Amino acid sequence: MTTRACLASLVVAALGMPRAALAGEPDDPFGRDLFGPPSPAKATPPAPPVAPPDPSLPGPIADAFAKVRPDRPPKRLTNDKHYIISNERRLDFWSNSVRDVGGLFVGVGTDQNYVLAGWCKPKVMVLMDFDQLVVDLQYVYWAFLKASASPAEFIARWTPDRRSRSRAKATLVAEYEDRPKILKAALRAYRYSPKTVFKRLARSRDRFATHGTPTFLNDSGQYDIVRSLVEQNRVFTVRGDLLADRTIADIAKAASRFELKVGVLYLSNTEMYFNWVRGFKNNMLALPMDEKTVVLRTLPVKPADYRYLVQPGLNFQGWIRANSQKAVWQMYKKRRQVGPPEGRLFVIDAEPPAK
Repeated sequence: MTTRACLASLVVAALGMPRAALAGEPDDPFGRDLFGPPSPAKATPPAPPVAPPDPSLPGPIADAFAKVRPDRPPKRLTNDKHYIISNERRLDFWSNSVRDVGGLFVGVGTDQNYVLAGWCKPKVMVLMDFDQLVVDLQYVYWAFLKASASPAEFIARWTPDRRSRSRAKATLVAEYEDRPKILKAALRAYRYSPKTVFKRLARSRDRFATHGTPTFLNDSGQYDIVRSLVEQNRVFTVRGDLLADRTIADIAKAASRFELKVGVLYLSNTEMYFNWVRGFKNNMLALPMDEKTVVLRTLPVKPADYRYLVQPGLNFQGWIRANSQKAVWQMYKKRRQVGPPEGRLFVIDAEPPAK
């Protein structure tokens, strides 16, 4: 036995290790020769690449909401006017009421829906209005959101000077050139709107900043939420009438099919203009709601603004089922104020009268 082998035997004996350790055999817990160079580590095959999950709305769900039927156009518009912006100034009163409720967002109007979406983070948004121009204006919002990396850039795209108008039209063409009907509708809605929308967005941005409320107009995180909803094909627009028999019925059917509950139902001040007729009641009862559903509405107050009302969805449906209730005003009497006395935030959660 050589001197090296003798020495190795002594070391092995002293350590109480089996002789197989000399050759780095399986009994060696370290897998190496005690006196030779380290054995090469066994190569671990690389894990197959994992594709990141697709954040886009799954095809069957997107198809269902894309196929929501429009209601018939109205014979005339409310006050013969296109309401392409909201005049509700204190949407921030609602920010905590809708925080992270998720689910399905159903709303009327334009800019206010995107403000609310940043707070509630819906899975799907369906924006409806019975004015086709308002419906088509959503296409402009979507194109500008996709093309703008920040709130400032998005608002700037609405600047009404000649150079900005040319740039805006180019953005619309780039987004919709393969969908000529939508492009035509978007260009028509844009021609009517930049000055008015720019003023509304800029003033809203400043007002929210003054009140310390992050929104998609003044906060990059909120903006990214809203922009992602559009990029992921989670926002839909349709001409709809709250009293008619197609749009809301189809929204309710699609939501129920995919077990999607309404997170926010935003009615604005629409209930001022009609009684709770059978068509409206049927539509509201068809929408799938649960304990998280929030109904938002405004009702006018002087000077030139609104009271901002929050109501649990199931409570609202309970009032709808109470057949003695013919209009929102009967329920409105049961409101209670929350927050400071000078505020204008109210909750309706009183139990409806017996049938």
